[in-house]
Amino acid sequence: MKRTLRTLSKAMFTTVIGVSLLAPSAALAAEHTSGSQTVTAVSPNASADSKTANSKPKYTEDKAKISKEQAVSLTRKLFPKLKDAEAQSVQFGINNQYPRPDMNVWTIDWQLKTTNNGSHGFNSTIAADTGDLLSMYVPYMEEDRNQTYYPPKVTKDQAREIAKSFIVQASPSLSAKDLVEGESPFYAYDTALFGPVNYSFQYDVLVNGVAVKNGGINVNIDGDGNVMRFFRQALVSEYPSSTPKVTLEQATKYAKEHQSAELQYILDRRTSGVPTSYLGYVPVMTPIDAQTGHFVENGMGYEILSRNYKNVPATEHTYTGKSDKADLTAEQAAKLVEDAFGIPKEKKLLRQSFQADWGNINGKLWQLNWGDEEQGRGFGFDNQINAAVQAQMGYVSNYFNNQYSPNNLGSKQGSTLPAISREEAEKRVIILLNQVYPNASKELKQVVIPETTSKNTPTNYQFNFQRFYKGIPISGDTVNVNMDLQGNISNYFVTRNELNEKYLDNLKPKITMEQALEKIWKNTKLELQFLPSGGYYEGNPQESAAMNLAYSQSLKENPNTTIIDAVEGTWKKQWYGMPDASRSSVKPVDVTGHWAQKELETLVQYKVLSTDDAGKVNPNQVITSGDWWTMMMKAISPQYLNYGGSNEVKQPFADVDEKSPYYDAVRFGVQFKWLKADASKKLEADQELTREAFATNLIKVAKYSKLTTELATKIPSLPYSDASQIANKGDVWLAVQLGLLKTKDGKFNPKDKVTKADAAVAIMNLVYLQGKLDQSVSSNYPF
Repeated sequence: MKRTLRTLSKAMFTTVIGVSLLAPSAALAAEHTSGSQTVTAVSPNASADSKTANSKPKYTEDKAKISKEQAVSLTRKLFPKLKDAEAQSVQFGINNQYPRPDMNVWTIDWQLKTTNNGSHGFNSTIAADTGDLLSMYVPYMEEDRNQTYYPPKVTKDQAREIAKSFIVQASPSLSAKDLVEGESPFYAYDTALFGPVNYSFQYDVLVNGVAVKNGGINVNIDGDGNVMRFFRQALVSEYPSSTPKVTLEQATKYAKEHQSAELQYILDRRTSGVPTSYLGYVPVMTPIDAQTGHFVENGMGYEILSRNYKNVPATEHTYTGKSDKADLTAEQAAKLVEDAFGIPKEKKLLRQSFQADWGNINGKLWQLNWGDEEQGRGFGFDNQINAAVQAQMGYVSNYFNNQYSPNNLGSKQGSTLPAISREEAEKRVIILLNQVYPNASKELKQVVIPETTSKNTPTNYQFNFQRFYKGIPISGDTVNVNMDLQGNISNYFVTRNELNEKYLDNLKPKITMEQALEKIWKNTKLELQFLPSGGYYEGNPQESAAMNLAYSQSLKENPNTTIIDAVEGTWKKQWYGMPDASRSSVKPVDVTGHWAQKELETLVQYKVLSTDDAGKVNPNQVITSGDWWTMMMKAISPQYLNYGGSNEVKQPFADVDEKSPYYDAVRFGVQFKWLKADASKKLEADQELTREAFATNLIKVAKYSKLTTELATKIPSLPYSDASQIANKGDVWLAVQLGLLKTKDGKFNPKDKVTKADAAVAIMNLVYLQGKLDQSVSSNYPF
């Protein structure tokens, strides 16, 4: 018998227990909720919305121990910038979520005027019983933006002390001994060399000496030592006993005996084009209830269950995809949606746009919007319908009908009793899948979710499906469907990536499941924690959240490399957007005493350069033009490769296409307008970089190319003995004048080759110029 595996579904991402097997596209879908289901977390103190659960709220304004005036005053004292801000409104509770969580908090809406007669609006929350700050984001103003360039005024260690001190000041219910610094993978993104310096810290809160999982505090400190962001999970007033009935040894034995993993195709978009893939064993690491000794799943203990997928049966109408190569027109795409989803005749197509399909490198999406005629061309959201259609393959990528969404407070849900059964709803969803998803019965399997024990009446039905290729799940390729109780589709969301089937066919596991499990176990640790369960809204009323005492399972080393490569046997990232939580703190072994030691170590620290297996950075190695652009890309955006950026330009230069190792760096340069794409010309990215070409590249990054072109006609001669060898006089002259490059013994040496050390020093010289130039090097940021 096998334990239920958590699948790669966006809906599953909302669990706060165990290792979610969420993949990149699903993760981004969870963040960018256009056309997808919004999942709202509520306080562990929260109960379901009173209109839904037919219960009176537990917390009311008249019982607040902290007045609204005190809430405003306490917040102002914490943030000096608020002395000029106006508290436009102070409301009890959280009013912008559905169901409205029953929370004992004050929400303050602030407005801060800018020097150009504009304003910034933002809000903060503070506990109405203790006065503990729960959330605040301080916006950067025009007058102080980009003033915290490298080198920062405070070091990371100094920023850490500032964060600890602030937490204690902002949280009257806590003391310093209640805080333990942790490593949250979602706050491990690195600060870039260019742009404002920020430090992120995450702290676990201890209750009776036991950490509260996902109940911690996140603090962002800028390079000047100012607190810019603060977020704390909602307070909990009641905790179970911190004394477990099950010992750590017993829990460890149970975890070992029931250890499991699943073999999956993991998509990797660190390179451009069609995502490459690898076969990986994904561990299932569910917490163990410290009182019962059994697994915990969304707050409910359960025994070992059977396999968690079932086949999708074929129906009368099976869609196999488009046969022709021409893209669908907007009219054809709209008809496809209207026929499959039954859009009411009174709804008219209001807007249409043709956009790149993020999941398919060569594809385009039709984004479509229907609404009532009286809405005209307005952008009102109520009762509108949105859909996206993949134009090349001709399938519906997502569909959202706000009229039938349980989030729509104005929608009529009809009877409180189901108009159709879940079994009937499932049949209708299967019919729809076969109509709009290519080869649904062959590619998809339905995720079997354990039946809920919630006593609340459901307001909709949810169904999740996983895509397979030859019997193996494809990480992140899922379908999520929500249907209301009358059989209307409120949400249909598809993640379906373009696959290189020949490449997949050649992937054969060399590591057995047993070997993978052994490797996973050696890297597994168990820790006693309080785990929140329930209280999450996924379209249906949920039971009130509660705290459980449990032994959580996690990885000892780098928590973001959670998958065992089934071919190589190495640890790899769960999804490509995750940062490397290990961070580059090891100094290279071959730079001690080097003339550029400081600069080289800084670039390694900021992950612009990396060391080899021997710990060497090879400072005297000559670099190519493509190497230089790669270094600049990493200096400005360390996570650029993880997110991929725009791939609109397939071949920016004659010698640089999607197969080139420099493609990402070059298209980054094109986006930043350092380079002008021209497929008829060569960039010579693989050629060794000379000092004169280096000077030109530096001027492009500094955005002075037009100026140096003008200067070249006005500079009679350069004051270097080798000036006759220099063609780009303006570039070389200004690069030297700005201190980016230096001369030696009266020579510029334009034909000398550039080493990693040379590039490191030039980059740091450019870093120190931030704030002194008329324009920012890191402007035109593509995200």
